[in-house]
Amino acid sequence: MTGDELIAWRKRHKLTQPQAAECFGMSLRGWQKREAGNVPVNRETELACRFIDLNPRAAFPGSPLNASQDANASQAANSEVEALRLELIAERGDSEAALQADNAPGSFGCHEAFHMASVFSATVDRELLDHGAILARPEWFALANRAFDALFALYQAIGAEHPEAVENTPDAE
Repeated sequence: MTGDELIAWRKRHKLTQPQAAECFGMSLRGWQKREAGNVPVNRETELACRFIDLNPRAAFPGSPLNASQDANASQAANSEVEALRLELIAERGDSEAALQADNAPGSFGCHEAFHMASVFSATVDRELLDHGAILARPEWFALANRAFDALFALYQAIGAEHPEAVENTPDAE
């Protein structure tokens, strides 16, 4: 992501530089350096921008941006998520078919994803939802709670397919 892209992102979300810097937990000067191209935009900031593009209601609960969202915006968000998924597959140098084959239900890859979803949802539940800073701010608590819900839903979705596949493999007997 370039500085110009960062400026376009900020303007698209109708944020001032101070608001954007606060959103990302950086100094105003740090934000300005990134927009000017004097400091590279790191991967975490770029991914956070993409997340906010896909979930503006979560990031900006009171934003006028939320009032204008409709079914078309939801469809666009879904296509952006799919575009990001395909981009990440391409960055790995894998094909979608190879990833599906290597990580099918019952495989080690599927089991690993199942385990990580369990670990991350439990960690968010145990370490983040009960953290004083999170409890002190309703908007942070709401975001952390959504993260837990999403991770738990992922855990359940993987688990719905994974154990059944393990039981049906020839080596499971």
